[in-house]
Amino acid sequence: MPYLCIEMNIPVADDAACLLVKSASKLLAAELGKPEEYVMVSLRQATTILFAESPEPAAFLEVKSIGLSSGGNNALATALADLLVNQCRIERNRIYTVFTSIPASHWAQGGECFGQGTTD
Repeated sequence: MPYLCIEMNIPVADDAACLLVKSASKLLAAELGKPEEYVMVSLRQATTILFAESPEPAAFLEVKSIGLSSGGNNALATALADLLVNQCRIERNRIYTVFTSIPASHWAQGGECFGQGTTD
């Protein structure tokens, strides 16, 4: 289950927030080659973020998924930054992204781990 948390220090209207999370969900599924039905995206907006001594628009993204490959992280970081630049007008150099690969045995849905019975 890929999970993306978008945290940014600007507010967005409800319709723009809905469009952003829907676009991010489709993008994450496509980039990771996973079904969108397993993708979760959360948006935390208008939070206090100071970056480089400036409160100008900025974003911190967390991508977590089972089996992330470092080989695909750059393309995904670029695609996510493009999304925020285009939809939220945040400057590219003010967007940070962190990737965490989670073993299947450490990720559960509906109370059951994906990696049950595996040696992850």
